[in-house]
Amino acid sequence: MMNPKLLRLVDELGSLDEETASQALDELEMTLTPQGLVFDEGSPECIPLMLDLALEQRTVLGSALMYYLANVYCSAAWTWRRVRSEAAPERRGVYDAGVAWEEAVAAGYEAVLPRVLTLARGPGETSLRGACLLLLGGAVEQRRVLVPALQQFFDQVSEESLKIDAIEAVANLGAGHRSDEPIRSAVMAWLRTRLHDAPPGIRLGAALSMMARVDDGERDALLDVVVDSIHRGAPTVDGAVWLSGKGIGWALDRRLPLPRG
Repeated sequence: MMNPKLLRLVDELGSLDEETASQALDELEMTLTPQGLVFDEGSPECIPLMLDLALEQRTVLGSALMYYLANVYCSAAWTWRRVRSEAAPERRGVYDAGVAWEEAVAAGYEAVLPRVLTLARGPGETSLRGACLLLLGGAVEQRRVLVPALQQFFDQVSEESLKIDAIEAVANLGAGHRSDEPIRSAVMAWLRTRLHDAPPGIRLGAALSMMARVDDGERDALLDVVVDSIHRGAPTVDGAVWLSGKGIGWALDRRLPLPRG
């Protein structure tokens, strides 16, 4: 049975009063995803309800709810499983409950991925569509379906900020340390093609997405693209949801795990 307090907070997310809805989201964030790093025991029941609210746009919070759901999906979806796999064999049972919560939440996300992709395609608020792309980029187990879908999205969408969000989503799905060959090579080749696109914002977005996922030998050339793109303008990168609240400096410093071997 769902915790009555959590149920009340989920209901308040749908309030027409923005302050009430915003406070409910803050409380849910602290309860369900402590520090944004793990899913807690209330998450398997609450997250699917929150996804429905965001997808049906039954909240005055606009893109904020989808942005939260996307961020925690990308940052917390593997935490318990990773910790258990790295623990000593005799300690792994300690993490079974967390893994069960995490797997249940992941199933809830995967169940709505087609709806998220539909919402991303629009029409609709650009920031909401960008948050959908951020969420799709976290669905690494569905990379073989989502990578071509998002590459097609990139080709068809006109807004440059959404193109930049699509680039990061494709990079996260196919160029990360969990990606196998040949998909990683194919995605890296696609990203390198984006470095030669005409709009400087697209080149800048591609370079920033790649820099965190290559070794030091490739970073200097990408930094040249960053400097040249900024010199030529590239204002649309500021509208990219994946850079929201972070900026170019953060993206330049970001380092992600590279594939082994």
